Amino acid sequence: MCRQIVLIGNGRGLEGVRIPLIRSLVESSKFDPHSSKLFGPSDASHSDGWGFVRVVLTGNGVERISVERSLKPMYRDEWVRHIEEMKVPENVGAVEMIHARAASSGVVDVRTTHPIEVDTTRGYRLFLVHNGSVDKLELLKRLGIDGEGSYAKIYSDTYFLAQLMAQLIDQDITREVIADIATYTRTALNIGAILVKDREVQVVAGSYYKVLDKPIERRNYYRLYRACRNSLILYSSSTLIDFYRPDLDLEWNEVPNGLFEIYRLKFDEKLRVEKVSELLVAASQSLCSGMLLDFK
Repeated sequence: MCRQIVLIGNGRGLEGVRIPLIRSLVESSKFDPHSSKLFGPSDASHSDGWGFVRVVLTGNGVERISVERSLKPMYRDEWVRHIEEMKVPENVGAVEMIHARAASSGVVDVRTTHPIEVDTTRGYRLFLVHNGSVDKLELLKRLGIDGEGSYAKIYSDTYFLAQLMAQLIDQDITREVIADIATYTRTALNIGAILVKDREVQVVAGSYYKVLDKPIERRNYYRLYRACRNSLILYSSSTLIDFYRPDLDLEWNEVPNGLFEIYRLKFDEKLRVEKVSELLVAASQSLCSGMLLDFK
């Protein structure tokens, strides 16, 4: 299982929050009390590598994509400091996703370290981070891949989930795409995804988890938190906020189980971040419904 953060905003806003969140993620990857209570003491850390992606958008369109993946545990990797030191210019829009992995399927190598990166049928780049598990065998059937072959055994369930998303996406990430992939959920579909087009970026983030055994522990582990203010939209796995409390003047709210929200970042005369759609996989009520954020 995994811990992750998704950050959306302009450079000025992100610079003020990203380092405390990264450091809380590092601590969460080292020792996760929620994971220990749900899965047992042997699963108290997320040590199977980590990854980072940043997409920068300016008036010229998508200007820069930065990707890092490491097989080292996040809490033992000096390269994390390099990520912390990557400044975000004030006058840009940016999306960042950072993910610490505890592998549940597939091999542990850079190919299966999140963010998983694939190309859509139109050649757009799609990045996906995921906490939870989906039905790998059913995904393989849908994709027409031999479940007994070496290809299927090497790659994780999330890798094939990304492959399906890439096939389903035409021009945009839509409610229909998210509804389709949600049907493959085994334990949880806690995701962040970035679709990179030439002149805009689309982002989806949300949480859907099934309450099986240990309902309290499952909710504590799988719940996603969200904070928003005039220049920021932030999503965080539960452990960061519940135990490692990044020193930020933000109000964190639990994302209702089943809620996914889709955003579009683009420049007109200034950066605009628009919430274009949402999907309720389970009965819940949206946060900040109908929100439209304009950044100067």
